[in-house]
Amino acid sequence: MQDDAALCHVVSSREDLLVRVMDQLAGG
Repeated sequence: MQDDAALCHVVSSREDLLVRVMDQLAGG
């Protein structure tokens, strides 16, 4: 279960990063 939780955390972090990048592109 620890691996699953870690994977979920990584995916969440990547999605957050993607949202920031898209926000910058839209703002720029």
